[in-house]
Amino acid sequence: MKTVHFVRHGETEENNKGVWQGHSETTLNKKGVEQAKLLAERFQKDSFKVFTSDLLRAKETAKFLSDTYESRENLREINVGDFAGKSVKETYSNNSEIFTALQDDSYAFPNGETVREFKNRVKSELDYIFDKTEENSTTIVVTHGFFIGTVVGIVMGFSEYPFPLGNIQNTAISTVIKRDSLMQVNKFNDALHTSNSYIDFLQKKKIMLLLLSDMVKPIQMLVEFGKDI
Repeated sequence: MKTVHFVRHGETEENNKGVWQGHSETTLNKKGVEQAKLLAERFQKDSFKVFTSDLLRAKETAKFLSDTYESRENLREINVGDFAGKSVKETYSNNSEIFTALQDDSYAFPNGETVREFKNRVKSELDYIFDKTEENSTTIVVTHGFFIGTVVGIVMGFSEYPFPLGNIQNTAISTVIKRDSLMQVNKFNDALHTSNSYIDFLQKKKIMLLLLSDMVKPIQMLVEFGKDI
């Protein structure tokens, strides 16, 4: 069995202010540094390989986990182009077509990435990480909220996009395991190491209800897409 922990980077001021980051180079704020330290304490007894997005906020988080790590451009957040630095809330208010376009992967952020391009990148990187993870070993991947939500949605087999996996907490752990060719999610949005002891049991319940509903009828579910980006 191979185990991969996908971890969102620590908090930035842009997270706190509710603005898009995408491929922008932003840094951890004071709270984000403390979150990264607590994350490192949680993993201190474990042996693991570390991969990280090459964006600064992710690399700053990864440095608390290991002195050596592989930095990868393909682990970056979705490229939101001209939306970077703008308010998520105001952007949605002025671009209501986003949610409709997301469902058939046709949406392209202005001067940024299309959803189809991003999903293909995530799938490719997921395969790469597991290929580089040895049998009966653990890997940690420091990346971004929407990237992690997309990984989990792909593994769980969701068909409607955006996946119902919003509001991933900073430094929260989402774990995917692989036995032979089968991937499974066995942990989602676990931030028990932080001072607020957060774990998203409500979101877990929503996911289970969605899976049950999907057995009997098609279902569409929209989330607060930009909170994790």
